[in-house]
Amino acid sequence: MTAASASSVPGPVAPGAAPAPDKVTDIVARQYSAWVYPQPVPDMQAAIADGYFEFAAPHLFGPLLWPEGRSLAGLRVLIAGCGSNQAAYNALSMPEAQVTAIDISMNSLQHSQFLKEKHGLHNLTLRHMGLLQVPRLGQQFDYIVCTGVLHHLPSPDAGLQALRAVLAPDGMMNLMLYGQSLRLGVYLMQEVFRRLGCGQTPEDVALVRATLACLPDDHVLRRYLAVADDLRYDAGIVDTFLHPQDRAYTVPQVLAFARENGLGFWGWTDAKDYDARAVLGLQHPALARIQALPPEERWATLELLAQTRGTHRFLLCHPRRLALRPRFDTPGWLAYVPVRHPFLKVLQPGSIQQDRPAQLKRDWHEFSLNRNGTALLDAVDGRRSVRHVLRQAQKALPDLGLEHARVFFQLMHDWGHVLYETPG
Repeated sequence: MTAASASSVPGPVAPGAAPAPDKVTDIVARQYSAWVYPQPVPDMQAAIADGYFEFAAPHLFGPLLWPEGRSLAGLRVLIAGCGSNQAAYNALSMPEAQVTAIDISMNSLQHSQFLKEKHGLHNLTLRHMGLLQVPRLGQQFDYIVCTGVLHHLPSPDAGLQALRAVLAPDGMMNLMLYGQSLRLGVYLMQEVFRRLGCGQTPEDVALVRATLACLPDDHVLRRYLAVADDLRYDAGIVDTFLHPQDRAYTVPQVLAFARENGLGFWGWTDAKDYDARAVLGLQHPALARIQALPPEERWATLELLAQTRGTHRFLLCHPRRLALRPRFDTPGWLAYVPVRHPFLKVLQPGSIQQDRPAQLKRDWHEFSLNRNGTALLDAVDGRRSVRHVLRQAQKALPDLGLEHARVFFQLMHDWGHVLYETPG
């Protein structure tokens, strides 16, 4: 659906506080009205059936967000800067939850309204308002999604403080900020197009495309172009190269952003992307020294080495909740219930009798499991505790010990391939 057709969709959108009268904010609002982003999905049910999903969606990754357990019934969800599709995805995927979505683009909201009516999403409320005005909603939210918005604000800190003000005591935030390492070429090209006097007209978009097509093979932007799917459509070109305001973050800046605004860093939405053993491989000459560093230093070092992060997706909460994160250095881990990541695929089953390793894959990460890992993962059914998983695995491998299990489940946690429920 084009921006023009989205704007013609009938249906009411509840009024809200007008966006702040900031010049750049007004320009951003006009941009997302003229260039609806991301590309609107015409049928959300069909899109989900075809593999569409959102990172850290509670119905898919509940133990990642609330390992202690949390029902989706009555869950209060805020989509802060919903764009064209996020509101409908969350409301459709969690019919038992109450979803409120806001955006400064009326055209984006009109498409969300179209999807609301198409799919009968009675649990979805749409509001035309800016992110800084969310406290005026007069509500608290258990789950806040804000992806691709804060880095476009004049003051990202003010935006995060506004979200913190409406986060329930046991709530979780799912945020995305631009990552600096992979976007270095983006900012070089933004400066090129500013010098050329580019605005956001169709002619300017055509010029950007023609310029990108002529880049040298070794240009620093090439790596970004290889992975940026949204550049296939014009709104993605505008959002990437012709946006009036954005900034990118390093890992230390992400962590400082949370800390300085009174929030606790729960973790990355996909832990494997920040683990050197997964990204660099087990034979990298610097791996032992990287693993000896504190976690925050490991993440920062990997970012500098790998330069793969065009975005940072992470989870924040009120600091007191951090005590509920799964840990494997206390006896309580034996009571955890391991749950396989829903997208973890077995490429080849392992055989303990034939000493054949299992081959598994999730996203870009392909790895193998030895006999111990194969026996343990085979016993994970989403119901057994680690203690009972170990007992089941010991039927095939009597010499499989407690430390073998601890090392294995810690690694699966560090890679995000296994999530954990922590009853009690």
